[in-house]
Amino acid sequence: MKSKKPAKFNNNDIVKCSDQKHLGIVLDTKLNFDSHINQKIKKCNKLIGVIRRLSVHLPRNALLTIYKFFIRPNLDYGDILYDKPNNENFQNKLERVQYRACLAITNAIKGTSKQRLYDELGLYSLSKRRWKSKLIFFYKIINGMLPNYLYSYLEFPSQENYPLRSASSNIIRPIPTRTKTFKNTFFPFCINEWNNLATKTRNAKSINIFKRLLLEEKKENSLFSICDPLGIKLLTRLRLQFSHLNEHKFRHGFNDTIDPICACRNEIETTEHFFLRCHLYSDQRKELFKSLEKLDPCFQKLSSKNQVLLLLYGSQNNDCKNFNRNFNR
Repeated sequence: MKSKKPAKFNNNDIVKCSDQKHLGIVLDTKLNFDSHINQKIKKCNKLIGVIRRLSVHLPRNALLTIYKFFIRPNLDYGDILYDKPNNENFQNKLERVQYRACLAITNAIKGTSKQRLYDELGLYSLSKRRWKSKLIFFYKIINGMLPNYLYSYLEFPSQENYPLRSASSNIIRPIPTRTKTFKNTFFPFCINEWNNLATKTRNAKSINIFKRLLLEEKKENSLFSICDPLGIKLLTRLRLQFSHLNEHKFRHGFNDTIDPICACRNEIETTEHFFLRCHLYSDQRKELFKSLEKLDPCFQKLSSKNQVLLLLYGSQNNDCKNFNRNFNR
């Protein structure tokens, strides 16, 4: 059997390759974007190493800014194309990159709850960001901000078939799917997600309003511009409920912690016990509380829970729902 002659361009053989970069996206023969993802993850991991080395010199907000502007965009770019909703292995592979970045930024201990880290830094998961990006793109299609051929794929139910639905509900007829792969492609996935949004969100009059309604802005928990790297590291670990307190170490299965009892042997070494009751730190506590009473004379009258919240976050009315949820663990 004769071998095929190689294709030529300007008398030069066109070399066959397994992947090729176009406009910043690496396309492969199967269009599964594995090569693109692997290259981006490798690049991000190198930059996370830079953050880790800088963490002893820069404040946390600077490290977070570096992540948001120089690392995360590598994974955000082209996410509409390569996203694989409901593919757990794919989602975890990307999410580990952001998790490693959060550990480097906060100096938290590996094994810290991912959600607590995200809440502390005011971040959404990468999967949530991809979901948001796709729906923003879809909003642009529906509202004529993108080429018309994209809009032609959409079909709106007639009022005759759906008399109880108002024309302003902006519901789109779902595309029938037989396989999971097709169901998770852009149009079937986005149509289903779009129809599940609140009517107010679907009918947003501008893209900025739509973005605000889609996901609320999350804010980083404040450190009040304190320049004390070691102190900030220890405070953050207490906030994340994974520090060197015995209760935290015992819960995470440390070999050197046979029980959660404090070294004072009076009770379990929780964050509340450490801050308010452990007699091993009585002198330091008296000095701290004396300083706090100058700022807030009512500090001693607060409940134990609110005292701990004030010591951790600088406010007893903090927005750290995660800590409130797990306070009594």
